[in-house]
Amino acid sequence: MNSSPILIIEDDPKTLLLIQSDLPEESLEIASASNGQLGIELFRARKPQLVILDVILSGMDGLRICTEIRQESNGPILIVSARAAEMDRVLGWGLGAGG
Repeated sequence: MNSSPILIIEDDPKTLLLIQSDLPEESLEIASASNGQLGIELFRARKPQLVILDVILSGMDGLRICTEIRQESNGPILIVSARAAEMDRVLGWGLGAGG
């Protein structure tokens, strides 16, 4: 098992399954969190090699999570969102994420 999993922070179970099904089928360890607080806790505990992050979450939104992660790591963050506004993309990029 990989000691640095992929962390998916997504609150919609259907979207989570969709993201997981698109990942390569090689033996990847995937951790998931359904809210921002749990996502931050898993990030700190697991030190993932990649974070896949939804922007629209209840409680702590994805942009705040991205900011928290960036204070501790320069690892890749991929933002996924139903939001299509250019300003949302610019904010995410400015916080150090891609998508």
